[in-house]
Amino acid sequence: PNNNCFDEVVISSNFGLGESVVSGIITPDTYVVDRFDPSNMKVISKKVADKTSAIWLDEASGGTRQDPNKSPTAQALTDDEIMEVARMVADVEEQYFDGSPADIEWAFHNNTLYLLQARPVTAHVPLFPEMITERGKEKRLYLDLMVMTQGFSDPLSTLGLDI
Repeated sequence: PNNNCFDEVVISSNFGLGESVVSGIITPDTYVVDRFDPSNMKVISKKVADKTSAIWLDEASGGTRQDPNKSPTAQALTDDEIMEVARMVADVEEQYFDGSPADIEWAFHNNTLYLLQARPVTAHVPLFPEMITERGKEKRLYLDLMVMTQGFSDPLSTLGLDI
């Protein structure tokens, strides 16, 4: 997640192929799942978007086609599918990334969830290990006094944090 809360799984989805989400031609549905307790995950946020179109496999040509969604304001995933994706994300992060966040591409076909690819998340703010709160623990807030004491109004670069 962009908020550096590693207890959350953020899921973006649309109907059809994931290309419409990845390319940004639509605003996808966004679901946030609290994964603090793996045996009791729960959806903490749902934003169902107006997904005007989707990209579909064109079986006749072997290519793809973009068509309007028949129900653009319908939720792209059922609640059960949201939880299934969240559990898969948690499993992949533990198995392949030592518990670190992962960016995962997935798909449902004939009601079966498939993992298409996974890679480490690179969009989160890098923190020193001492500043990262363990999963499930109470979050600590760190206040940067540089702005108040030395007048820095812009963020420091990662290199600047090492000094």
